[in-house]
Amino acid sequence: MSYIMKQKLESINDLVDLAPTLDYAELYPVYFSNGDESRFKVIKNSTIDSEVCTVSNRYQLLQHRDAVNYILSGIQAIGIEGSGTLRNYHDSVVVETYFDNLSIRDNSQDGNINLGMRFTNSFNKTKGFNGVLFGHRQVCENGMIMNKMIPNAPKLSIRHLGDITTNITDTIHKFIENIFRMENAVIEIIDSTKNSIISFQNNDTQLEFFKSVVGSQERAELITSVNSIELETTQWDIYNALTSFVSHSDDLSYTQYNNIHNKAQDFLISPRTTIQNQIEDLHHQLAAVA
Repeated sequence: MSYIMKQKLESINDLVDLAPTLDYAELYPVYFSNGDESRFKVIKNSTIDSEVCTVSNRYQLLQHRDAVNYILSGIQAIGIEGSGTLRNYHDSVVVETYFDNLSIRDNSQDGNINLGMRFTNSFNKTKGFNGVLFGHRQVCENGMIMNKMIPNAPKLSIRHLGDITTNITDTIHKFIENIFRMENAVIEIIDSTKNSIISFQNNDTQLEFFKSVVGSQERAELITSVNSIELETTQWDIYNALTSFVSHSDDLSYTQYNNIHNKAQDFLISPRTTIQNQIEDLHHQLAAVA
């Protein structure tokens, strides 16, 4: 089963044509059993004919197409060129962008990392319209969500309440300006983790570790077979294997995609001794049931 429609953006301007194709939602009134209208409404995804959730009458619905156009306008206003990926999960849409003129050296490989921003808009009231720091490794084309691994990374969060269009272009402008200050922080975390050695006792322990992150034996086996990870490897290489899997998979839901990215970030910023102790525990658990 494919959860998403993933489309490569050769240019950020591709969003002009893609925005009108995204799912459309509508608000419908909710009635009590006696026929009186309540103060709540139901969001319905009209494109797939599916109810999403119930919201209060203060909720302002932001269509995916409008959110994408706001993103595009904000980027164009600064004169930035770039590429990216659009991930359409129907009730949620994700736009991952990276910019041509904001590139840093990837010291772990012969290539660069382009920095940019990842935007999400959702018809579900729990997610709203938000943006976080995003990176794209050119060599392996892996995406990097960096809102947790870089604590002072810029963030954008706009709730679907009131006039959500007010100053949205200025907000995106400030977000992009802040990205330019993140270069050294990204380089530091790469340099430190590519020299942090992680050891697995055997293949079974390594497989169990990846299973604990990605949630299934099949996914763990895919990661270890595709990446050929050594039993003695680095913290950065394990992170890269995780982000490679999640970036190139087409069968992950919105929640699964985000959970694995977040766990990969948690792993990258964890002390090496903590990780090694977790691996030791997994090894002992496997030995106990053998």
